[in-house]
Amino acid sequence: MNKKISIALAGTLALGGLGFGSHALANEANRTVQLELEDDVTKQEATDAKVSVEQAKAIALKEVDGTVTEIELNKTNGELVYEVEVSVNNNDDEDVYVHAQSGAVVIDGAPGVTKGSLAITAAQAKEAAVNEAGGNVTDVDVEVENDHVYYEVEVQTNNGERTVYVDGTNGSIIANHADDDDDDDRENLNPANANVKISMEQAEKIALQQASGTIVEASLDEDDGRYEYEFEIQTNSGEAEVTIDANSGSVLEVELDD
Repeated sequence: MNKKISIALAGTLALGGLGFGSHALANEANRTVQLELEDDVTKQEATDAKVSVEQAKAIALKEVDGTVTEIELNKTNGELVYEVEVSVNNNDDEDVYVHAQSGAVVIDGAPGVTKGSLAITAAQAKEAAVNEAGGNVTDVDVEVENDHVYYEVEVQTNNGERTVYVDGTNGSIIANHADDDDDDDRENLNPANANVKISMEQAEKIALQQASGTIVEASLDEDDGRYEYEFEIQTNSGEAEVTIDANSGSVLEVELDD
């Protein structure tokens, strides 16, 4: 991640406005923290942020008990978000994302997706994943794709490791596939279960605008949390493959075979 500005912040922490007490930062008061700005964030924007660095630290420490080691101010979809890295027991690092205007804790740095967007807990997501795939959970993460929040649960089964994607808003299973070294090894999904914004019929129309002909195969797949429609189209000049983003409708790839 490229940074162009670092601002040293240290000393007494005065918190106001949002009502976060200084007790949350008692162990941080004498630490110097470098606020790092992303390339597209100006010093003026950092100064104008309603949530100060100290307040962002306090919010993060309410979420994760540890020591703040790094703070970055990023811009996502035009909105400023603090990424606060917290060291836990001097061993593991956890990132907490804090909206720089509202002070809300957002998920995976997505400004429009707050903790309130989650209708199920990580424990419930793990239970759903085990019910789906069997085995034992080895890891669980919260991810956001196109403002849709889901849990990515790694499960070790007797037949190897599987990744189960659990919808964070309703607990339904989005996808369940075996892990291997091939990132393109994906299983077809049911559009009704994937909670995508673009229907198969809409995607077909978009695909046929890219390659005129007859659709001979269509599928909805998942790749690292992103849903994609893939179409094989028989044209007058050969076969074409068109990939459409299942949430935005954008054309991701067009391959023409002469």
